[in-house]
Amino acid sequence: MSERKGNYRRLQNDEPYDVEAKGEEPMESPLDFKNPKRQTSGLSIQQYEEPLADDEVFPELTVSFRNLTCKVDTVDHLTKGKITKTILDNVSGVFVPGSMVAIMGPSGSGKTTLLDCIAQKKTLPYSGEIRVNGHPVDSLFQRVIGYVPQEDFINENVTVRECLTFSARLKAQHDNDELITETVDWALDVLSLTEVAEQRVGGQQTRGISGGQKRRVCIGRALVAKPGVLFADEPTSGLSATDALLVMQCIRNIARRNKMTVAAVIHQPRHDVFARFDHLVLLAGGRCCYNGPRKDALGYFKAVRKDFECPTYTSPADHFLDLVTVGSEVGEPDTITAYYETNKRKLVEASVSEVPKGSRVRDTITWRPDAQFAAPFCRQFNCLLERELRLNIRDPQKVTAKAGNALVMGVLIGMMYYNVKEAFTPAFGYIGLAILSMSAMVSLPSFFSDRLMFNLERMDQLYPTFPYYVVNTGVGLVISLVWNVVFSIVVWGMAGLGWDKFNDFLLIGFAVFWATDGLVILIASGCRTMEQSMAVFNMTIGLFLLFNGFSANTKTTPSWLSWLCFGSPL
Repeated sequence: MSERKGNYRRLQNDEPYDVEAKGEEPMESPLDFKNPKRQTSGLSIQQYEEPLADDEVFPELTVSFRNLTCKVDTVDHLTKGKITKTILDNVSGVFVPGSMVAIMGPSGSGKTTLLDCIAQKKTLPYSGEIRVNGHPVDSLFQRVIGYVPQEDFINENVTVRECLTFSARLKAQHDNDELITETVDWALDVLSLTEVAEQRVGGQQTRGISGGQKRRVCIGRALVAKPGVLFADEPTSGLSATDALLVMQCIRNIARRNKMTVAAVIHQPRHDVFARFDHLVLLAGGRCCYNGPRKDALGYFKAVRKDFECPTYTSPADHFLDLVTVGSEVGEPDTITAYYETNKRKLVEASVSEVPKGSRVRDTITWRPDAQFAAPFCRQFNCLLERELRLNIRDPQKVTAKAGNALVMGVLIGMMYYNVKEAFTPAFGYIGLAILSMSAMVSLPSFFSDRLMFNLERMDQLYPTFPYYVVNTGVGLVISLVWNVVFSIVVWGMAGLGWDKFNDFLLIGFAVFWATDGLVILIASGCRTMEQSMAVFNMTIGLFLLFNGFSANTKTTPSWLSWLCFGSPL
């Protein structure tokens, strides 16, 4: 007997999956597209008979890097002088297909910087050489990798399924929606998210899934693209010890059977999690202390100095971190780094030089291989438009605030000029429009959070800036037009004015709303924090209201300030 679930048939006589690593042999994979009877995993791995997509495979990519160096100019807090801080100092290595690489080190050692440099996510300048299958890395590299950031950047008003589907539709190597749905169903099940698939992610304003589930959504968002390389910055943060173990076991299985390279920054892993990795890169102060097989690390540190041997009943991962941390009882990073430079560095650089040339990234891409983005413009536009409309419908605060402002301001101004007819001075109506335009400030928090999400998705090459701007501006204009019409009808009707000039008032109001929405986007793009953006917006609107051409104009203001009258859209 079997039970049908989506496109799968689940066996009833499943046996519990043993999550303990068994030597260095390849593990059974929960996503083996080459095996018609593969296993899949929630946080308890189930069996499925039917293949997900036999024609889809992960690209096999060998990533090598040589002499990666990253330096930044900063200010010394004591001398107040400018100094150059070295974040990475000539780090080299090779990540081979199917391997699990742990990047470890104390805080500030350069772990995330190394990961971001290799993944081409770093905005800081760096030097060195990065190659993929022996060829220089290029912009197409983003199409074949998955990236899990350190923080969970997910809009709180989307559901778990919608989040994964959005990424899959824009990064899949095909445009088959049935396969995309099947892949999303697999990701939900393999990460034990099926039960919360239709729940909103949630956040400060909306109740949603737990922090651990949100972390798994970020991992699933990267996995649905079936990447050749998975870069993960602390993928187990926010997870319980058991969930962290099972998630890393799941990723290990996928990596082994589908030759997916995994490089993960791990902070203080438990022993069982550490045992899932094949390779260890240990950093201290931006310099490499160890770069080699995980199972050889114990002997390596014992060779550095006998008293560096790992004590009995001590986790090797904790012991290695103690050795390279300044201030710990056994910490001697300079000694270990010097030993690495003398005895290990040349071997690592030799392995980098020996990487054979294989297929270029372009040759591993089966869908639109010459395009920078997997999805064409129309698909990008449709996905962004669907999401933007859905988010506006699900965010009642923005809608309520703008609707309330339009109605209240319209009624107040209408009461002030009730039935005045021709005696009505349009300038006061325009001032009301200006005050009403301040309701755009309600959108600042959402614009600011959307900026973080946009930067992440743009760097992942889901879409370029243009379709995102068109969609957000277009939807914003439609919403502004609706509330401008409501405001104008209320004011014009209560004032008893003739409708022959109503269109002029309506167009001017629409222009004011449009200009204010553009101002919000500009400020949210340029400020670092939401508090800064709120302060800048209030100051700017204040200047616009002051130099609006009615209360102050070019004739009543000093010549050296008159230019501000031309800068105000009010």
